[in-house]
Amino acid sequence: MSKTFVLAIFFAALNIDANQRIHVSNGVEFEVNGTVSLPDPILGNKLVPNSKCEMKKYINGKLYSTWTMNIGANGLRVTSDKNLNRKKHLLLIDGSFIFGDNLNDNETIPFIVNKKSKEYEAYAIAFTGYGSNQSWLTFKSNELKDKVTQKKGRAIIFSSEPNIRRFFGTIEHLAYNSNHPRIVENMPGEFVHVGTFEKNGDWLQQFISTYCVPYTTCRDLAASVKLRATKEQFKTMGRVFKSIAQLYRAQFDVESIQVSWIGPDAPKELVEESGLEFVTMSVVSKAPDGHPSNEDNHRIVDFLFKKKMIE
Repeated sequence: MSKTFVLAIFFAALNIDANQRIHVSNGVEFEVNGTVSLPDPILGNKLVPNSKCEMKKYINGKLYSTWTMNIGANGLRVTSDKNLNRKKHLLLIDGSFIFGDNLNDNETIPFIVNKKSKEYEAYAIAFTGYGSNQSWLTFKSNELKDKVTQKKGRAIIFSSEPNIRRFFGTIEHLAYNSNHPRIVENMPGEFVHVGTFEKNGDWLQQFISTYCVPYTTCRDLAASVKLRATKEQFKTMGRVFKSIAQLYRAQFDVESIQVSWIGPDAPKELVEESGLEFVTMSVVSKAPDGHPSNEDNHRIVDFLFKKKMIE
């Protein structure tokens, strides 16, 4: 089985027969019926407008979750069952946490926000496997102006230390997403896209992507290696957040952009370099795979409203 096929299945990037079970890593398997994404030379994988996919997730051979995801005409996950006609936007920026792995459309954080907010329409600027790499590229491309109806609004970046590690192409992430885009800093605060870690990473990143990913045992071993982010990486990520904020402000009438940090308090290096306000959520889910449940998401949304991040 080629690494391209493995990655495409994980991101529902190919149409395959229903009930075909595909191993990803460390006891995680999927059955996929339909497709919501296709390989993309910039983002790695990109959502397909007006698409639908039914998923079953197995952990260690047992059915863990079943869900259906729908992608709207704007190329983002459906976050409401009706036209909202809200005056302001709320961009929720992340990967699977916001996109809603294991969850139907109406169980995700953006959908719950849209049920509760009277002023803002929430958008999921997110997809499974995405990180700040794709977030930066999305704003750099200026494509959101065609996806987001309202000019005025606010944004929340959701992040954590694993997301920081993902940005720098640690092998635990490349084990199941070797076509992850690589962003490098040419000089402080100036970033450029240089392809993928598979083709343009360091020797270890290229080795893992090319020679390890196609084989289940090696892929499982790579996915189990978890390295801590360094102080310098936190500083760099702070400047990435700052760059995302600058790109966002250049394209929209921005009320605020904040960071919702998942875990213990965010490292000071990250906060200071970003210049943004951080709000800490210490525990969001106790699920085996770490993804919030519908009940977790209701608690998270209540927390965001309580902290005045959403109104």
